[in-house]
Amino acid sequence: VFKSGMTNAVVYTIKVTESYVGKTLFSDIPVEHWAFEAVGFLSDNMIISGYLDGTFKPNKNITRAEFAKIIVSAMKTVDFEAKAEFSDVSEEDWFAPFVASAYKNGYITGYPDGSFRPNANISRADICAVIYRCIKNTALENSSNTVFADDSTIPNYAREGVYALAGSGIVNGMGDNRFAPLENATRAQAAKIIYLALFEK
Repeated sequence: VFKSGMTNAVVYTIKVTESYVGKTLFSDIPVEHWAFEAVGFLSDNMIISGYLDGTFKPNKNITRAEFAKIIVSAMKTVDFEAKAEFSDVSEEDWFAPFVASAYKNGYITGYPDGSFRPNANISRADICAVIYRCIKNTALENSSNTVFADDSTIPNYAREGVYALAGSGIVNGMGDNRFAPLENATRAQAAKIIYLALFEK
């Protein structure tokens, strides 16, 4: 289930799975991969999926539309009746109900020009901002007073989320005490953050 203390979310049962040790679900996610457990869990619960060739492509950048689909799937808040009020999101787009659901629930926002930019890559800072909006009513255990060396590059709207998740051990820096907030997030990073924030006990 979701972490205790979470509010404004539908509580539902997550399938209990056996240990993933020795089970390789995707050809490019070996057992020793740092995101192996997260990817396996989310895949097993139909929150994420791989590609037809049996790969997961962990280092591939994840787009804003793809992340919207994953987060509403994880939160069980998909509303296929929701409408996306963005200039670049059509009702015929595969991601339309997921973007609309994420917007309806306050997880994501668009841009001042009325666009969503669904095919743009999502940054590490933006992922933290979205996740924090999902769990900000949860009692995060902030055990760190870390200030990242590139603090000045963290967008103001994502600052609280970045430090709350970092202090709780949900996200990590990138070496040299840098967070690299504007770098593109990868599929593996997104899976690991969602798993640690929403599902790990």
